[in-house]
This record gives sequence, structure tokens and C-alpha cells, in this order.
Amino acid sequence: MMPNAHTLLGLSLTLLALTPAQAAPLQLALPAQPFHAEGQVRYQNGQLHLNGTELTLTDATRWEDGLTPQQLDGQWLEIEGQRHGDSYEVSELERDRPEAEIELAGWVAPDGTLWGYRASDTNLGHLVGRRVALECRRDPQSGWLSDCRPDH
Repeated sequence: MMPNAHTLLGLSLTLLALTPAQAAPLQLALPAQPFHAEGQVRYQNGQLHLNGTELTLTDATRWEDGLTPQQLDGQWLEIEGQRHGDSYEVSELERDRPEAEIELAGWVAPDGTLWGYRASDTNLGHLVGRRVALECRRDPQSGWLSDCRPDH
């Protein structure tokens, strides 16, 4: 590494030339972002999934309504947590039941789904890649969403 001193507008700058081995990729720590979802979960071999998305349980996860890991598989739950990069860390699990209205907060996937739910109309297509908080109607037979609107 050989420093080169330069003066620009009266400021002294020192530039360092780094070899590729010395240069590391820049890693940005993005702030945690909250999420909210509900649905029927799968819990097998210590892994919790909602519609194919893996959720991470920690020692800090609050288990409401007397829930235990042995009771999770197949339960309809309300789930809250924080997204850290590509990881979804659960802060709270609570029993719920399927209803015609569903509240979801998260990121619309490239395939136009939100937490694995598809929309029967064009409500989600224009939101791909964006974080949204929505209240939607959910068809009990198909599970498809419709009439999604901002959840305040």
C-alpha cells in the first residue's frame, strides 16, 4: 500500500492504493424492518415456515396463548417480527383463526405474492419489491387475496 498525498481546494487528501486481496466487499448493515403475517404454519425439525418462507425463532420470541413448539405445526398464527436482510426473526407468536380479512405487512415478492399469498386481482403486481402494510379479503377456499388496501 503506497499512500499518495494530494491537495484539493486547500484540503490535504491521502489516497491509498489497495490490492484486490486487501479490498473487501462493502457490507452495509441495513436496519431491521418490522413484519406482520398470519396464516397456517408448518413446523418440522425445528424449522417454522409460513407459505414457504422460513421464520427464525429465538430465545426472545414471545409465545402467547400457551403455545409450545410441539403445538405449532398446522396452527393458524399471527406472527410479528423483524426482517434482518433475508432473515425473518419472530418476536411474537399468537394463536389466531382464519377469517375473511387478513392483515399482512412485508415485501411483495417478484412473483407478485405477499407472504406466499396470491392476489386474484391486480392489487399486488405494481408493488413488487416494496414493503407494504395491507388489509385484504382472503378467500377461505383458495386462500387468494383481493381488495387489498393500506392498513393504517
